[in-house]
Amino acid sequence: GAHVQTGYFLIPGHLEIGARGALVRKDLDVEDDDEMEAGPMINWFFEGHRMKLQADYSVLVDEKPGEDSTTDHMVRLQLQASF
Repeated sequence: GAHVQTGYFLIPGHLEIGARGALVRKDLDVEDDDEMEAGPMINWFFEGHRMKLQADYSVLVDEKPGEDSTTDHMVRLQLQASF
């Protein structure tokens, strides 16, 4: 598998935009047996990584051998706080 993520601060220390992607090859001996995820993200940092609001959108593709692949969409909003 692989996971790639990149980001850029539009407002240094506070507003970050980015993109991420992931690939999981479930069985190397089976063709078309992959799960993929890709999409944009945006983060607002209140106090560095101690308090941040994160939002992202992902397209999820699940390939199954001998079947049509399925495509789902996911929207996530989360507040992360650490003490």
